[in-house]
Amino acid sequence: MEPSPAKHHGGGSRLPPADRTLDQDTDKARLTLLAAMVDSSDDAIFSTSIDGTILSWNTAAQKIYGYSEAEVLGKSFLILTHPERPEEVNEILERISNGTRIEHFETLRVRKDK
Repeated sequence: MEPSPAKHHGGGSRLPPADRTLDQDTDKARLTLLAAMVDSSDDAIFSTSIDGTILSWNTAAQKIYGYSEAEVLGKSFLILTHPERPEEVNEILERISNGTRIEHFETLRVRKDK
């Protein structure tokens, strides 16, 4: 007997409906766990679109940068750019658009109240 793959590359699923529900529940639980990890981190974690628009903002980012999530969502990442490093954001966005992973690095950013 040949094993049957759970999913194939045609976009559909070969799992029975009950198994698909379990798969979806597992995915939801995994996303909930990841969201909790990001939100409980002491590191500022946020995501941007390829053009630098801020899409998500964790609690630590609010503490570190002084901006609430409501203040930064939809705004350009440039609001955090230090005046002495104007080229850094464009370099980062270019690397991301080329598919290059951004490793941890030290930089200067500005707080809302500075």
